[in-house]
Amino acid sequence: MKKLSTIIVNALLFFTPLIVFSQTSELFEFNKIIFIYICSIILFGLLIFKLTADKLKPKLSFFDILILIFLLSQILSTIFSIDRHTSIFGYYGRFNGGLVSIMPI
Repeated sequence: MKKLSTIIVNALLFFTPLIVFSQTSELFEFNKIIFIYICSIILFGLLIFKLTADKLKPKLSFFDILILIFLLSQILSTIFSIDRHTSIFGYYGRFNGGLVSIMPI
């Protein structure tokens, strides 16, 4: 499990700058952000699998609590936003900056 996580993180570091697909209108960013989203979902799934397989109770540190407070503030900001589509998915030209790009899944 740890070896697979290490391989995915190394793939993120090595392959992300190399991903270019000329058939899309967003030459660089869109393809890279999708690759990062996919790898993040896989890493989050591995973490959940490890926690359920080991039946571990996660211990929350002060840093974890700060991250949870930040995520809660982002969720509340999205709920009360004027433009929910932009708040969820981000700006059209960037495909980044919304709740989807902040959340781990």
